Amino acid sequence: MKKNIPDQPDNIEKKDTDLEYLKQINKSLQEYVNEITSVSEVAKKILAARDPDEILSLFFSALTDYLNAGKFQLFLFNDEKMDFAPQRDPDKPGAFCPVIPHEIINWLITEKKSTTIPLKDSELITVVPLMVREELVGILCIDTSQIGDEMNRQFIDVLEALASETAAALINVQLYKQLEKQFLDLASTKTYLLNILESINNGIITLNTTGEISQINKNASMMLEISMDDTLKHNIKDVFKHKPDLLGMMETTVSETLNCGFIMEKQYAHINSMGTELPLAISTSLLRDDNMQTIGIIVIFRDMTASKELERLRHLDQLKSQFVANVSHELRTPLTSIRAYTEALLDMGGDETQVQFLNVVDSESERLLSLIEDLLNVSRIESGKLTLKMDPVNPAVLVEEIMGVSKVQSAKHKLVTKIADNLPEMVLDKNKMKEVLINLVSNAIKYSPDGGNVTVAMCLDGGNLHIDVSDQGIGIAKEHLKQVFDQFFRVDSSLTAKIAGTGLGLAITKSIVEAHGGAVTIDSEVGKGTTFTVIIPVRKPSIE
Repeated sequence: MKKNIPDQPDNIEKKDTDLEYLKQINKSLQEYVNEITSVSEVAKKILAARDPDEILSLFFSALTDYLNAGKFQLFLFNDEKMDFAPQRDPDKPGAFCPVIPHEIINWLITEKKSTTIPLKDSELITVVPLMVREELVGILCIDTSQIGDEMNRQFIDVLEALASETAAALINVQLYKQLEKQFLDLASTKTYLLNILESINNGIITLNTTGEISQINKNASMMLEISMDDTLKHNIKDVFKHKPDLLGMMETTVSETLNCGFIMEKQYAHINSMGTELPLAISTSLLRDDNMQTIGIIVIFRDMTASKELERLRHLDQLKSQFVANVSHELRTPLTSIRAYTEALLDMGGDETQVQFLNVVDSESERLLSLIEDLLNVSRIESGKLTLKMDPVNPAVLVEEIMGVSKVQSAKHKLVTKIADNLPEMVLDKNKMKEVLINLVSNAIKYSPDGGNVTVAMCLDGGNLHIDVSDQGIGIAKEHLKQVFDQFFRVDSSLTAKIAGTGLGLAITKSIVEAHGGAVTIDSEVGKGTTFTVIIPVRKPSIE
């Protein structure tokens, strides 16, 4: 398609000349029509293609096979490099890589039409713009040095048309890939949101403003015993028509939410198909679009079975604590009287057997009173009623005052004290801290049945009072160290089976120390002994 339609001869008088002229015109027109048809078919294939390499291959084949283009190169705009990049290897046959001046590129952008420009060494190239919606996306360069004036307007028109179709096809592929990526991203986001919806423990239903269900998760389906497939895009009046109580509650909820924007959490007792009551807490909020316009309602159903059970257990725990406190008080009164009369009888004297029996009664009464006091302390701690009477105290006095307590006295043990000289007065509950020391020392004595030293050390360290109580007893295995401060915990072994105790002393000790803002730690080794360390921040008395 490089030749013009033949010119009319000067002498048309001869019929044979006219006939030959018409034949040439007809032949040229037929060739033009055939090439146009072929190029049109290629253009259709180019537009239908979805792969950039396939589009370029069809375009290059059309240039070579149908348009008889010689050497040519296609430059496409590269968004990353912000430049036009060649699409053919310059070393391949029929390819070349001319340098297009920037002023020519600017001219193509402005004029949007083809032109022929001279380059060095008498080289001529025809540049054809690839335009899409007024945007230059590529440049086709054809070496026309050997063609010269034979490059006719018809050829240029076909080139421009084919280039335009190719540019459109390449842009379509880009748009298609973008849409495909957006679709995949949207599908991934939708799946992610659905997974969140299904992973929530609560039941969730979304409605439009007319009461039609637009979304429901599995938990809501199970709680309300409704099929997910039979509820979507159905109105709540149809979905809950066989459950009038639930329907009434839903309609009221929807109405209040649309009027107020939300509702305070309601409780609803749903009776399931088995006749079992399922306690539900129901709350709502408005569903809004980007313009904050109401497009629906979110209804949240929370299964309160576990909450109700927890509430019941808490109530039982409160009753238990109250019972323990009441019983302990009732037991302490007669035991106090028994011990008082026992001590009075001991003061009166008597034969050796009577005194021995009275000492046993007195000792066991004291043990029972101690146990009752422990139970009362536990009850106070659990109910949050443990109170401290804070007064200025020299901590060294605490050790001196517990020495006369029977619990810390033992013929098999030697009580060693290591009290620092520089201990200042500090604010604490004297009686409660004495109880801590008595618990720790008596514990050390009990769990070192073969005797040995029980050491109480006090010192200051970094603004804290450190109290160490150590023994040389049986020790505690590492796996039990985290449990020793639990209520009623006792190490179950043959070594501890004969040692009396309730497992409350250390729990009470920990609570008292923590109430002072401190902490208690333990270090123990089986067969070598145990050390409890109490750390309490020093609070000095205020100066009035």
